[in-house]
Amino acid sequence: MTQQDILEKGNWINNNQFVVDLENHFLKSKVRLEVDFNNTGGDKTLSSFSIKAINDFLNLKESDWNWIKEELFKASQDAFQMTSYGFDGAFRKENQSVFEANQDLFQIYSIEDAFKKSNLRSVSIGNNLSYSCFYLVFEVPWDNEHSVNFSFVDGQKPFVD
Repeated sequence: MTQQDILEKGNWINNNQFVVDLENHFLKSKVRLEVDFNNTGGDKTLSSFSIKAINDFLNLKESDWNWIKEELFKASQDAFQMTSYGFDGAFRKENQSVFEANQDLFQIYSIEDAFKKSNLRSVSIGNNLSYSCFYLVFEVPWDNEHSVNFSFVDGQKPFVD
């Protein structure tokens, strides 16, 4: 997509934020992308790096989405190992571990379960002048205080938080 295509499809929320709803082929739905203009003085011009980041997001491959799914599942499994969600003996089956009780509580037994139960809350695009970046923020049912975040810089998948 070109800058003109993106600007025609989106809306300015204020001088520092632009939003655009674009179809994502993998999710088979429209996704809201939020472009932050705080570092560029709000001149309402998308940098070439922002345009690249938008296109990088739109062109994520199935293997990228599979990696995201795997990371969401790992995050759920780590949480289930380390967290007790307030179970006492009345809620757990006999001889059931806390991990198994957590799996039952959230109904997450597979990579697909973790992905289906997660919600892509936002896609943030930095309007940087020296590199392209976008951030995916997933709300997850096993942690209502935090999210699972993915940072993509220059099309690479370097960071999961």
